[in-house]
Amino acid sequence: MRSKNSTKLFLLLLIASIVIPVSLASGQSTDSEESEPVDHSKHGTGDEGHKNHQGAITYTEDGLERSTTVLGGALGNQSVADVAVRLFVLQAESPERLKEGGAGPTHIFNVTFTDETTEELLEQAQGTIVITGSGGSQQSGAIQPFRKHFQASFRLEHPGDYLVVVAFESGDRKGTTESYPFTYVRKPAQTASEDGKDEHAHH
Repeated sequence: MRSKNSTKLFLLLLIASIVIPVSLASGQSTDSEESEPVDHSKHGTGDEGHKNHQGAITYTEDGLERSTTVLGGALGNQSVADVAVRLFVLQAESPERLKEGGAGPTHIFNVTFTDETTEELLEQAQGTIVITGSGGSQQSGAIQPFRKHFQASFRLEHPGDYLVVVAFESGDRKGTTESYPFTYVRKPAQTASEDGKDEHAHH
């Protein structure tokens, strides 16, 4: 009897040792996806861990796979003119930049265009990203190429719900996506506590 119980205990411990690390890995924070709106390349070959990261792409340079770029939190994927249009967003970290009346962009919207037949990222494209706020206000920006993805920076002054549309042209293919919904949740500013340590302010 003791032997059977010992065997069961061993099996339970073995299962726990496998399941718990996997659960923790799948529940990792995505804070790294919401960073200062600049290029976020993870340089170096062999960075296998980032290949399955949400919003990660690799690019080829001189015939070699050189880097993995984490594009940000995914907003969606749409098919337009046989091109998969994937949209991602990065939010600035700086509370000074995020506060109302601050300076500089608060978000970068990154987009990839993938040929649905060849599954290759399109390196040549032009277009615009248009963002509409809940009050109907709009702003647009031309997408700029960077390696195999494209990006446009925006300053969103107020948190809330937005709709994002991508219009593009690549060779003889062109089109406009349906709206991607996006909710801007401003990151809390940090304030100094009485003991001199920073803590997050509650809104």
